[in-house]
Amino acid sequence: MASPIAGALPVGAPAREHAHHGNQPDLRLVAEELVRDRPVRVVTVSDPELVAGAYPADHAGRYELSQLMYIRPELVDLNRIGDVSSSPLGRFAQGEDAAEADADYGRTILERSLAELERLIAACQPFEAAVPPLSIGETDEIWQRIAARKDEWWTLRDWHPEHIKAES
Repeated sequence: MASPIAGALPVGAPAREHAHHGNQPDLRLVAEELVRDRPVRVVTVSDPELVAGAYPADHAGRYELSQLMYIRPELVDLNRIGDVSSSPLGRFAQGEDAAEADADYGRTILERSLAELERLIAACQPFEAAVPPLSIGETDEIWQRIAARKDEWWTLRDWHPEHIKAES
């Protein structure tokens, strides 16, 4: 059975996981444990991975704000980009290129993302057979395997710059 990462889909019915930036490795670990005993396909992919090579991803910069401007423009006020005084959290937009955000750019990112997601889902077809729901016992067994791999959890790692360098 192939590793349950985007584009490498194990045999069985599909499921979808979503992760935001640093969560992908942890969701992939969960997917690995889930498909170990279950005949399901799992696609673990983040939005930046769907458009890799075409659009540079960021956090609260042009990439993310453009998508938000397309989907929910009322939530974006680019006039507040330089505002560091009215929020205890500092700047609202954190990406250096946040001022370049544009709804049309966001639309193109989302359209390309959806097209790639459609391709990944199509690769899961046809569905072979229905898979019965997990029992509480089966769910607990999977969780125990995930918990046993706690030292691999990305979200529990030390986020000091030296640690990040060592990981790359």
